[in-house]
Amino acid sequence: MKGERCQNSFCQFGSCPAPCGVEAVHQPACGQMGGSARDRRSGREEENGRQESDAPHLEDAGDYARAGSLPEIASLVELASIGSITREKALLSADSERIGEILQEAEEYRSKPEEGTTPEMLLDWSDSMRSLRVYTEEAPYLYRQNERLDGAAGLVLLREEEWLRTGHLKEIYAEWLNRDPGDDGREREIQERLMNRWKGHLVNLLHSLQGAPLTVALVSGRLKDYRKLKGDAALDIDMLRDIQLEALFRAAQSCQMQRIDCSLKLLVPYPEDGEAFHRIHDFIDRVGEETLCHQRRSLVYRVGAMLDWDVRETAAAEIARFADFIVINGKHEGAWLMEYLVSEEERGKVLSAGIPYSVLEELVYSIRRTKPAIRICLSGAVKPSDLAYVYRLGLNAVSTVPSELPGVRLAAAQWELLERQHEQRRRSAQGRT
Repeated sequence: MKGERCQNSFCQFGSCPAPCGVEAVHQPACGQMGGSARDRRSGREEENGRQESDAPHLEDAGDYARAGSLPEIASLVELASIGSITREKALLSADSERIGEILQEAEEYRSKPEEGTTPEMLLDWSDSMRSLRVYTEEAPYLYRQNERLDGAAGLVLLREEEWLRTGHLKEIYAEWLNRDPGDDGREREIQERLMNRWKGHLVNLLHSLQGAPLTVALVSGRLKDYRKLKGDAALDIDMLRDIQLEALFRAAQSCQMQRIDCSLKLLVPYPEDGEAFHRIHDFIDRVGEETLCHQRRSLVYRVGAMLDWDVRETAAAEIARFADFIVINGKHEGAWLMEYLVSEEERGKVLSAGIPYSVLEELVYSIRRTKPAIRICLSGAVKPSDLAYVYRLGLNAVSTVPSELPGVRLAAAQWELLERQHEQRRRSAQGRT
């Protein structure tokens, strides 16, 4: 594709501070230098004056989390709207585990597409009171307009090659996989068709996001499809990445011409070390220069790294030194095995995806020790029960599947509100002594 293209500084990704209430209770791993993971956790427990439980949950939530039906949620919203209770109290009184089902139930009572529902109002309040950024994954690939993206900080596409196998480009993708490398004319035709259709799809995504960030991981080559390629597999993966990047840059260029803002974040998938990250980063820049030409500087994008949660800590630290941000892949075929490889004491501290908290803590500690301000996102089907670990690690963002999005949005707001209450009580107690 590069030969067919026209021949016609990245900003350092900053770090928004964590909410003071949460930070005061759950210090991130980077706050402790040296020592083992257990030593660092013990230090935080002594500093905070309380122990971390093996099964963390929303603290003090026993007095709340009662509204688990649509009429109860509607009553909460009405009471908050007329000032009988605060919005904070309404949020804390909602059941984050059932909010997704309640939201779907409320759709039946929506008379017009542009009208909102009471659960949506509650979730909008949670967005305004929450600092943790919650992204959704893969939703528009379903091509269903009723997939709710409201409240999501943006869209994260981590597994585009899996979508190529099942989405509306699967026929062209199959042709590309089975092409004859010796037939140059036919090969260029297939590449052009794949790029144009991919571009059209990405244009639709950028239109739907209306300026919200689109995070795209380059195809990784992990699918078994690539083992069957007739040519050099490594060169073919580079070619597919070239097509993907050109489609993305041309889609962004098309949207900018229509005065639609585009916020792009590109992910280098699973680099082995800093050198591998640099190599693909340079490849991204080269494709951008060749595709956009003189308009290259008008499109600002950031380049981060997608890492497995069990990546070598030294490699992760080296990569983080040069990356704008980090996404930790919470989906892993072998994650469930790790629960049996940790000690009995740690076995109860496992995220819903099967990742041991201690392993994830060590990874985050290594990254933050090298680059304290870097933003870190945990991807995968993150659930409300995972938020205790997310806040303890001081992560900046999570991404989850659409079905879990409402619950995570609400539960994260509840966490932060409760932690602020705890901090206020602690300060009041200090003031009286």
